[in-house]
Amino acid sequence: MPFCAPSRGALLTGRYPFRNGLTGNPAPDGGPQADALALDPGEVTLARALKGAGYATGMVGKWRLGHRQPESLPTRRGFDEYLGIPYSNDMRPVRLLDGETVVEYPVVRATLTRRYTERALRFLERNKDRPFFLYLAHALPHKPLACSEDFYKSGAALYGDALAELDRGVGRVLGRLKALGLDDHTLGSARLYQGGARGRQPRGHRYHTPADSYRLSLGSSSSLWSRPGDPQAFFRGRRRSRVAFCRAARRRDSSSRCCSTCSGWLAAHRSGSIDSRSVSPALSRSSTSRRYAHGSR
Repeated sequence: MPFCAPSRGALLTGRYPFRNGLTGNPAPDGGPQADALALDPGEVTLARALKGAGYATGMVGKWRLGHRQPESLPTRRGFDEYLGIPYSNDMRPVRLLDGETVVEYPVVRATLTRRYTERALRFLERNKDRPFFLYLAHALPHKPLACSEDFYKSGAALYGDALAELDRGVGRVLGRLKALGLDDHTLGSARLYQGGARGRQPRGHRYHTPADSYRLSLGSSSSLWSRPGDPQAFFRGRRRSRVAFCRAARRRDSSSRCCSTCSGWLAAHRSGSIDSRSVSPALSRSSTSRRYAHGSR
């Protein structure tokens, strides 16, 4: 089974791909069937759940949960705003959307990471005084690789250059949270992106075999922390390209409140099974919270 779109659908719905209907990868240039693939319209996303509870919701980056119909786009699935390519950056037509409007075609890939970072920073600034949910899904390190001129370095190779810019961008977002005084009451979650490669790869380049990719997609590459200003809790030695930030209204219980709000709203607004659990009990106890943050079971 493909891992890209199904893992994204599972992340945003809390349900396995065979339940939420997205067991393949939508692709505008993959034939009629792939072009029509989309998350089931009856699914409730994290964004819709939190928006219903009064959160500002924003998405930046790769969507890949449906693109052909406007009803499949992020702004129709719970996000107040969206900037990004609605599928992989190696698919045609490679176009950049702001909301539901095409604002760039063809896309200048070399500046995507910088522009995605700047959009995320503006979202934080606009919503610093209210609860928010930000889903930042960088395009890289998916092929074709690219980076801004400032990050081309002799000897690093393009893959390393692209990762350096990705790291810097996420660091800027974490730094802005701290500068705004939000780092102590914002919940963050990060996942390593594994897609875009074929077959066996050199060590240090995504994954080594398809089996490794499958294991990583099941969660060994995720991090959860209640103080996202701590870069060690964030990276844990791997580059993350999918990041979610959730800030609740009150400082003292933001982490558990965000999880409880979302899991409760999901359960109340659908009749099917929920395949995920709330981590709010763990986050409300400091010792257990640390185990979650470091990925221990």
